[in-house]
Amino acid sequence: IDYNEFQEEMNRVEENFAAQNGKTPSETDMPGLREQAWNQLIFKIAFQKEFDRLGLTVSEEEMVDMVQGNNVHPAIRQAFVNPQTQQFDRSQVVNYLKNFEQLQPEQRAMWATFEASLAPDRLRTKFTNLMKASEYVTTAEAKQFHQAQNAKASVKFLYIPFFTVNDTTIKVTDDELEAYLSKNRDKYKTEEGRSIQYVALSVNPSGTDSANVQKEVEELAQQFRTAENDSLFVKANSDAPYNGAYLGMGELPQSLSNKLPLEVGNVYGPFQENGTYKLFKVINTKNDSVNSVRASHILFKVNGETDEAKAEALKKAQEVLGQIKGGASFEEMARQHGTDGTASVGGDLGWFSQGRMVKEFEQAVFNFNGTGLLPQPVKTQFGYHIIKVTEPKTSRKYQIAALERTIESSDDTKDEAFRKADELSGTSTDMASFTANVAKDKSLVMTEAKNIGANDRNINNVTNARELIRWAYNENTAVGSVSPVFEADDKFVVAVLTGKREKGQPKV
Repeated sequence: IDYNEFQEEMNRVEENFAAQNGKTPSETDMPGLREQAWNQLIFKIAFQKEFDRLGLTVSEEEMVDMVQGNNVHPAIRQAFVNPQTQQFDRSQVVNYLKNFEQLQPEQRAMWATFEASLAPDRLRTKFTNLMKASEYVTTAEAKQFHQAQNAKASVKFLYIPFFTVNDTTIKVTDDELEAYLSKNRDKYKTEEGRSIQYVALSVNPSGTDSANVQKEVEELAQQFRTAENDSLFVKANSDAPYNGAYLGMGELPQSLSNKLPLEVGNVYGPFQENGTYKLFKVINTKNDSVNSVRASHILFKVNGETDEAKAEALKKAQEVLGQIKGGASFEEMARQHGTDGTASVGGDLGWFSQGRMVKEFEQAVFNFNGTGLLPQPVKTQFGYHIIKVTEPKTSRKYQIAALERTIESSDDTKDEAFRKADELSGTSTDMASFTANVAKDKSLVMTEAKNIGANDRNINNVTNARELIRWAYNENTAVGSVSPVFEADDKFVVAVLTGKREKGQPKV
């Protein structure tokens, strides 16, 4: 496979990604797409002859069937979803194709590239199904497997641990070691390896980067409110695919739960969560057959199985319940007396639906009307619970469209990290100066990696480090050489080669 052939396949994979996700791939996406392009080329070269030999083809009728027939391709099903029903909408595909000539040239090109990938995908599916259908197990194999799983034998053996033998009683000469290695060289073969010490500067988004993404999402919120097609708006502007599922109270993100009750048509956010800013639009509501409720509890565990232990736990629960009825704060009592993980949050269990709690607890909560303190402690397998219903039971579900933007490092942030890495590389000429320069800057951390394989992809937690590994294996890279700056995913890396291990047999 030459480079140009690979690059052509890579271009097709990138265009398919853009067509299916409504955005160009990010740096984080690229390693996976390169792997996909490589595997597709390997598959094409390795299997095309088999396809031809078996007479596997994809007809025009099948192509139509995959786009708008009864066996629509999964990628098309995902792209053309009715926002109200959350089901594939064939009419959207038909309308899209009817208006195909009015689309932008780049959109038409992406669709053409995607459509061209359908036939190879169907061929692979046909071939895989043929292989599955050809697999079978003979009666003899089944009997052999059954016997291997069920046959038993009794064995007597003598075990002498190595540590019971005094080392001083065993004498091994170099000649004996050489003789042993000579007989067992295949067991102790060593592959090539390279050892390095390196500094990896992570490119983390700055406060300014975060503020800029927040501003973009705030501007999108205004457009999101008036968007006529929520699924298309999310597809065009979000870093995560459109879902639009109906969520019960216990399934809502915490940021949305804090905004209840929600109003249809409203956009909530942006909320910062796990390195992203998120917007949530309420598309619709419906009532479900399953209720949800929000409650808090204080658990008193029973220390032992005796009647006395149970009575002691119940007595303690009743005493605390009396204090709460007398005006004590439920949340404060939970922090003082609770014996499970909810104690630190005042006993709050959040929203939960029917079927999530043990039977006795669930019956007590869902049979209670409104909100407030249950009059008596409730006994379960875990102990005695004082329960307070904080939000009344409801069967309401909300259909939510989520828009998500990842907080990524700006060019300025990347440039600053590169400048620092480049300075380290430029001022280090050997192992000694590299070590000295790292020691001067307390923000730099030097890490060691030993015996890196020639075909490795990662170095410790530095992923996609192939360029650095190729440098380490270059015949012109001597021990003590300092590398230029290499970019590996979200890191800039500078390394010094500290050792070479050649392929061969071990020596005494």
